[in-house]
Amino acid sequence: MNRFYSAHLLIIPLLVVFWIAFLSFNAQRIDDVVDAYRNVQLQVVRKAAHSGEEVFAQGATAENISMATLEKRFMGQVIQPVQLLRECNLFVTRDRHVFHCTLPEFSPSLIGHRIRDMFDAQIEKGASDYDTLIAGVDAGTKGTTSFVWSKDRGTEHTAWASFRVLGQTWTIGASTPESAILAFSGIPNQIRRETTILAAISALFLLIMAVLARQQRLSVQHQKKLKSTVDARTSELTKANQRLRSSEEKYRLLVEHQNDVVVKINSHGRLEFVSPSYCDLIGKPESDMLGSRFIKMVHKEDRRKAYIATRNLDTPPHSFLVEARMHTREGVRWLSWTGKGVPSKDGAPYAEIVGIGRDITDMVLARERIANSLTEKEVLLQEVHHRVKNNLQIICSLLDMASRRLHSPLDQELFQDVHSKIEGMSLIHTQLYQSEHFDSIDIGEYTTALFEQLAKMFSRGNVELELDADKVYLPINRAIPCGLVLNEALTNVFKHAYATGLGGKVSILLKNSNGQVRLRIADDGPGLPEDWETRGAKSMGMKLMRNIVEFQLGGSLMVNTGPNSAFDINFPADQN
Repeated sequence: MNRFYSAHLLIIPLLVVFWIAFLSFNAQRIDDVVDAYRNVQLQVVRKAAHSGEEVFAQGATAENISMATLEKRFMGQVIQPVQLLRECNLFVTRDRHVFHCTLPEFSPSLIGHRIRDMFDAQIEKGASDYDTLIAGVDAGTKGTTSFVWSKDRGTEHTAWASFRVLGQTWTIGASTPESAILAFSGIPNQIRRETTILAAISALFLLIMAVLARQQRLSVQHQKKLKSTVDARTSELTKANQRLRSSEEKYRLLVEHQNDVVVKINSHGRLEFVSPSYCDLIGKPESDMLGSRFIKMVHKEDRRKAYIATRNLDTPPHSFLVEARMHTREGVRWLSWTGKGVPSKDGAPYAEIVGIGRDITDMVLARERIANSLTEKEVLLQEVHHRVKNNLQIICSLLDMASRRLHSPLDQELFQDVHSKIEGMSLIHTQLYQSEHFDSIDIGEYTTALFEQLAKMFSRGNVELELDADKVYLPINRAIPCGLVLNEALTNVFKHAYATGLGGKVSILLKNSNGQVRLRIADDGPGLPEDWETRGAKSMGMKLMRNIVEFQLGGSLMVNTGPNSAFDINFPADQN
C-alpha cells in the first residue's frame, strides 16, 4: 500500500509538468502564427506602398493630371493588395495626418487630423498601446506592432510601410484582430480539441487513481460507519413518511368536515377531486363527479364570467374570485368561489385549479332587496324634490296673479323680491331632482342658473356673468341659505348697479380651500351710495343676508362700498 501511495503522489507532479509544457507549446504555436501573419501583412503593405509610389511617380511625369486624380488612383492601387487579407482594416496617412481609415467606429470627421488624434478619440472605448505605431508613422518607417482599438475587438496586429514622393510622406497600414488571425489559422479549434482530449485522459487517469486509492483505504471500520449512516438516514425517512401521513390525515379531515365545498380541476376543466360537501351540494356521488366537466354545473348565464375570472391563472398571483350560480339538488344557488391556479410546465395555461366555494344565496338575495329598496327611495326622493319644486312654482304663479292687482311700486317691488327668493329655492329643488346626487348640489352650476333667471326677471340681458368657480357641492340644508344670500346679492346688483339700463359685467368668485368656502359677488356699476353705511346696512335685505351668513352658515359677510362694490362671504362647507 505504501508503494501505491508513493506512485500516486509521483503521478500528480508529472501531470502538472505535462500540462505546463502543453500550455507553453500552445502559446508558442499562437505566437508563431501571429508573427507569420504580421510578416504577411508587412509584405502586403510594402507592396501597396511600392504600388502607390509608382502611381505618384508616373503622375508626376504626366500632364494635366490633378492631385485628386492621382490620390484616387493611389487608393485603388493600395486597397487591391490589402483586400487579399480577410478581416483586415486599412489606414493611410499623409504627412502624419489621417487620409483614409476603415477601422470600425472611425469618425469621418477625423480625416485630416493627426493619427494620434484618431487614437485619442477612441480612448473611452478602450484604445491603448498605440505609441509604437504612431512613432513609426511619424518617423516614416516600416514595421509591425500591436495595439488595442476597442475593448470589443481586443488586441490588433498591424504592419505599416512609408514612402516619400512629391514632397509628401505617405504611410500605408493594415491591422487585423488577433481573434480573426487565430480563427483563420484554425489553431484555437485544434488546441481546444487537443485540450479536451488530454483533459479527459487526465481526468480518467485521476479518477482511476482515486477509485483505487478509495478501495485501498476502505476498511471494515469504514463499512460499519457507512452502514450506520444508511440506517440513520432510513430512520429519518421513515419518520418523515409518518409525519407526511399524519399531515395528509389532518388535511383530509379538514376538507371532509367543513361546510365550504372544495374542488380540484385539471387543465382540461375536469374534476380530479371533490369534497363530500360538494357532492352533498350537487346531489351526486363522488364517482359520478370525478372526470366530469366542472363548467356544466355552472349556470349558463354565468359561464363566461367564470371563464374570464380564471383565464389569467398562468400569471401571478395565480388566484381568482368570482360569484356564480350553480345547479344543485336544491335548484339554482349562488356560490362565491375563490382559489389559486398551479402554473404548468408543459405550456398549458395552468396545471390545475384548487377552488373553495361558499353558498351565498341568502346574502345575494338580501343584497338585491337592499338595492331595490335604495332605488325605490331614490325615486321617492326625486319625486319629493319634483313636487316641492312644482309647489314653489305654484306659489310663484299665485304671487304673480296677486301682484297684478297692486298699484303701489313699493308693493310690487316687495312682491318681486319675495318672488325671486321663492324662485331661487325652487331652482335648488330643480337641480336636486335632475341630478344624480340627491343630497347635494353644485353651487357653481346653481349660480349660473340663478344669474340667468334674475337677469330675465329684471330685464337685464345686457349684463354679463364672469364666473370663476371650483366644484363646490353643498348639502341642501346649506345650499338653500347660500342660495338666498346669492339671490339677495344679485338682486341688489340688478336693482342698484344697473338701474339705468346700461350693461355691465358681474364677477363671481367661488372657491373651496380646506373646507372653507369663499363667495365674492362684484360688479362694475357706479357702486353703493355714500350713505349706504348708515342707511343701506339697516335695510331688510342686508339684515336678512347678514343673519343668514352669520347664524345659518356660521360665516362672515363684508361689503366693499364705492365704485366696483362687492360682497365678500366666507363660511365652512359643512355644518360642523
